[in-house]
Amino acid sequence: MSTAASLCSPALQSQINGFGGGVKLRKPSLCPPMTRRKFQAVVKATARVDKFSKSDIIVSPSILSANFSKLGEQVKAVELAGCDWIHVDVMDGRFVPNITIGPLVVDALRPVTDLPLDVHLMIVEPDQRVPDFIKAGADIVSVHCEQSSTIHLHRTVNQVIFSPKLMINGFCCIDFSLVLSLDLLYWDKGPDNDDDDEPILMIQIKSLGAKAGVVLNPGTPLTAIEYVLDVVDLVLIMSVNPGFGGQSFIESQVKKISDLRRMCAEKGVNPWIEVDGGVGPANAYKVIEAGANALVAGSAVFGAKDYAADYTHD
Repeated sequence: MSTAASLCSPALQSQINGFGGGVKLRKPSLCPPMTRRKFQAVVKATARVDKFSKSDIIVSPSILSANFSKLGEQVKAVELAGCDWIHVDVMDGRFVPNITIGPLVVDALRPVTDLPLDVHLMIVEPDQRVPDFIKAGADIVSVHCEQSSTIHLHRTVNQVIFSPKLMINGFCCIDFSLVLSLDLLYWDKGPDNDDDDEPILMIQIKSLGAKAGVVLNPGTPLTAIEYVLDVVDLVLIMSVNPGFGGQSFIESQVKKISDLRRMCAEKGVNPWIEVDGGVGPANAYKVIEAGANALVAGSAVFGAKDYAADYTHD
């Protein structure tokens, strides 16, 4: 595979102009019984991701740069053009200044493509929203390591945590198979009818069957994620400041990619190394040579007149 090549294989040579929450438990009044809904199998998103080899270069076009009035057809078009994953940028207007989409868009895309949906959560308290996106069809969910996003990074990517509040009279009041079903669970409010909706149950990415990613902003050092490298499946290096599409690549991130690849080798781990921001045919070879094997490209793909001609694996 040529490192100087552009990004999607030439399976289709045509100009495309396109197409046209969570787990919540409420406080009980008199320990009401928890009723079980129809059982659903835990999401097995890993199968769609695992068919790709880390020795190849993955291209993940970001729908942030797509025409949302024609989103379905444009996503199908980049799939036919040979792109590998679909990158979904989720912004809440708090962690970053922009606001984009929620789980409903992921749910709408899931029947359109069988490619992995690569969801990047640029939001605060991502552990509260992870189940929504995985239930909607996300295959990879990546969360930021910065504390302005989450202070519980290890828990968010790896663990299921039960609160002592789940214990009533010494008995556990939750059926774990029901937890894995991703059904929405509620306890009725108590007689005080307060609005304290504090989540009692934390269901996290890997426990729900998806791949877990961690994201670093350009100014965040690699030491911030060193303690979770053994549990994550993907590390996403931001090569622009997050919040808006169409920005220029920050050259200093090439060294960070190289340092990350070396750190992973020293620890004996092999996550996907993904790069997001300002990546196109002119500079893709730099990040690939530094050690990246997954490239997010937004305007460079969806802004091209011919997806296949401008972004080809070689």
